[in-house]
Amino acid sequence: MELEKPLVLGGDARADSPGHTAKFGSYTLMELNVNQILDLTLIQKNEVSSSNAMELEGFKRTMKWMIETAMMADLEIDCIITDRHLQVAKWIRENLSCYHIKHYYDVWHIAKSIKKKIIALGKKKRCDAVNEWCKSIINHLHWSAASTP
Repeated sequence: MELEKPLVLGGDARADSPGHTAKFGSYTLMELNVNQILDLTLIQKNEVSSSNAMELEGFKRTMKWMIETAMMADLEIDCIITDRHLQVAKWIRENLSCYHIKHYYDVWHIAKSIKKKIIALGKKKRCDAVNEWCKSIINHLHWSAASTP
């Protein structure tokens, strides 16, 4: 596989069950320019303090491997795109700033959050008109993200 420089990475976690009762989790890291999975890290709940901590641990392990691999191959990591996991965002700020890696949130997760807020607003008294705008607002958000360099 030939990787382009600089790397644009996307990462996310999955658990074996929904909610906070998962026993196993995985963290997947993908290079988005070439659409290739670079790493898959498996985490067991008993390795961390809680099932919620599995995403952060998976991200840490994956990024440690990725940074070592990138340095050996003389590759630069431009940015990483993740969901809105607060502990992951904090870890990136505190540990990856020396590498000048930019961090972005996945637009799908942002759109989901905004849609949820619009729907909640639309349920309030005399605010039902906002429901008619929901789809257009979310579509515009996706369009803005896709068309902005």
